[in-house]
Amino acid sequence: MPAHKSDKPWRQRKIRVSNLEDTLMRLVDSIEDTKSRLVVQKELASLRAKEKVNYESKNRV
Repeated sequence: MPAHKSDKPWRQRKIRVSNLEDTLMRLVDSIEDTKSRLVVQKELASLRAKEKVNYESKNRV
């Protein structure tokens, strides 16, 4: 049986984390509201942490 496909299109795409990181940093620079800026920075930090864990698990021998 095939795996369940997500109905959320952003979960179906495989994009480079560095491209997403650059986009989020440009977004943070353009946001003037402090609370919104903190929310985006928090998401960016969690993205970096997940990528670090994925990278380390792939390189584990």
